[in-house]
Amino acid sequence: MKNEMTSADLESRIKEAHTTISKTFGKNGNGAESGRVVTTATTLVGAVLRQMPELDLVSAPDHIALAENIAQSFASGGKLKIFAPSCPDYKHDGSTYTFGELGNGVSLLGLYQIEFAEKLLQLLDVHGVPYDYIVLTADIEVEDDAMLAKNRVTKMEAIEKVKGTIKETGEYASGLLMPQNGSTVRSVGFLQEFNGFPESQRRYEVLIGQLQTSSAAFRKGLEHLHEGRLGLYSRLFPGANQAELHNLMPRTIRTMAQYATLGQLAREQNAVITSHRTLNIPAYNNPKLFLGRPEDYRRVPVFNFDRGIY
Repeated sequence: MKNEMTSADLESRIKEAHTTISKTFGKNGNGAESGRVVTTATTLVGAVLRQMPELDLVSAPDHIALAENIAQSFASGGKLKIFAPSCPDYKHDGSTYTFGELGNGVSLLGLYQIEFAEKLLQLLDVHGVPYDYIVLTADIEVEDDAMLAKNRVTKMEAIEKVKGTIKETGEYASGLLMPQNGSTVRSVGFLQEFNGFPESQRRYEVLIGQLQTSSAAFRKGLEHLHEGRLGLYSRLFPGANQAELHNLMPRTIRTMAQYATLGQLAREQNAVITSHRTLNIPAYNNPKLFLGRPEDYRRVPVFNFDRGIY
């Protein structure tokens, strides 16, 4: 069910966002400029919360985190970074990935991301918030031998096809999205945009494995996530029996680690994330999946739009 917010709850969240950033920028800013930052951030947060049905959001992004990200980008004179993670161009039936082939065009999730961006970026443009919108194609998946076999491509063929997807996605996005206020729209791969992504992913895989052993609550959540991915695994490995599908937990851990890594990168770069419906969304903001000092942890705003792919 989509998140439904009462008028009182809406106004309470807007007030809370305003109060929080007023304290921060009241201390660190100066006069009129601080007022402009606080007003713009508060107004945009209110617009997002009020237009959740129009944006087709399943749940609201963290209102305080969003206000802080907007205010910080404004105060620094930079752009609000928006990470829009996407998949390679796997075969699909128009709404769900079926796999079996790998194309070099815009992926199903890429189409959904840009569809959502048309709505979100218009809000940012209207409120004068410059942004750097980045469609991130998961070029890291060319390292997945099982996916290569399922889609009947070699690693080198997959690399070339993903390059084609990145190029086609950029051209498609540029034809639909008309950024204003000095904003930019880009299409890149994870490995192009982030140095050390695979190494960070492996660190998170180790952490998740440790939590799986040491925390009953975490293990229960991980098992729930794994159960929710068995339908996907049955399409990837149609000949596997239930026991074999359940033994694919390392794939579930690896995917969670990728989400946790992107969440940490968003935290470090003051970015927001736009995402389809997925059970992995909590990994972006799970405090247990934070490798820094506890006092440095902060939430990442996630725009969870109502589109599924599996």
